Amino acid sequence: ELISDGITSISLSIKAENEDKYNQLTGSNLYKKALKAIKNLVKLKAKFSVSYVITNDNIDGVKEMVKRIKKCGCQNFFFSFCRNFNLNQDHNYSEKNNPMELIKKFEELLPWLKKNVKEFKYSVNDPLCLFSPEFLDEYLKDFYFPCYVHTNSAITFDQDGYVIPCNTIHQLKLGKIGVDF
Repeated sequence: ELISDGITSISLSIKAENEDKYNQLTGSNLYKKALKAIKNLVKLKAKFSVSYVITNDNIDGVKEMVKRIKKCGCQNFFFSFCRNFNLNQDHNYSEKNNPMELIKKFEELLPWLKKNVKEFKYSVNDPLCLFSPEFLDEYLKDFYFPCYVHTNSAITFDQDGYVIPCNTIHQLKLGKIGVDF
């Protein structure tokens, strides 16, 4: 119905690489329905992608997820990263969720993705200085950034007119239009 109503692009988020992990992460038994939805979209020849948020907890399952979803007929993927930017978080968070570990694993994973996935995009919201210079030389041109701070060419505002460093760090208000900016 959505396609016949004119929807031209769909992004379906898959939360885990297999049914057990999906049930564990989401608390629901809907993994098989997600795979069926992918197969239905393929049958309808709909323009769609499967998105997957990469974290320290699931990066080791990316290859398994890609292989399984490709068997359903999907060829278009979108990978992104997510960080807990709660400014009141406990200080041990970074020790338990070291971004350097995730980046190192992603640097190892990306060549495999380029070889095994027909179409994919990836969004990176970690500082570029955390990546190796060799990796950036090879792949920076392919990065999609959800934030433009690194370009020195944009300002991000929230819905209330506050200047924020990035959409992913929306809790930090740097100033407000007409008040102190």
